[in-house]
Amino acid sequence: SCYHLLTTAQSNDVFSTFFFVRDRVESFASKDLLQPRRFEKHLREGDYQADVVVRLDPVNHRAVYDDSTIVETLPGTHDILTAFFSARARVLEPGMTFNLDCHSDRKNYPLRTQVLRRERVEVPVGTFDCVVVEPMLRTPGLLKQEGTLTIWLTDDRRHIPVQMKSKLAIASISVVLTDVAGRPDWEANP
Repeated sequence: SCYHLLTTAQSNDVFSTFFFVRDRVESFASKDLLQPRRFEKHLREGDYQADVVVRLDPVNHRAVYDDSTIVETLPGTHDILTAFFSARARVLEPGMTFNLDCHSDRKNYPLRTQVLRRERVEVPVGTFDCVVVEPMLRTPGLLKQEGTLTIWLTDDRRHIPVQMKSKLAIASISVVLTDVAGRPDWEANP
């Protein structure tokens, strides 16, 4: 019994004429501890293409790649998606810093996250009191950090991401929440 976490990135028609992006990253994670069991990354960015499938074994602490390569992992290791959800589940107070053990691209590394401040932001779907966090990512592809990644999460128990800003190798990117569907508990701050 697993959660299926999925993220996609796609360049719009105008940006695609300069740099085409069609990325799909997904994780299947245990419902009890949010430990990844399978991670897939399919990147299409300009001329760059990469496909990675890895099965994570949290009992034996290893990652098994689709080419049969086995890499030892640390107990409680996350992939990038489960790390994000695990960070959202924490109490987040400005000034705090925490690490999560992560595995990506046949390497283990600590994902360091700083909680920077509280801030009120307005996005198309509403105005929100947020806690601002900065994870330090080190993975190839669109999420490769060559600057900073800043994420605004609602300052409540849900920690829903409403805004993200990043500097990438090729450009800066800004993402905002524009719509919410299927969430009867959803409402912006007054």
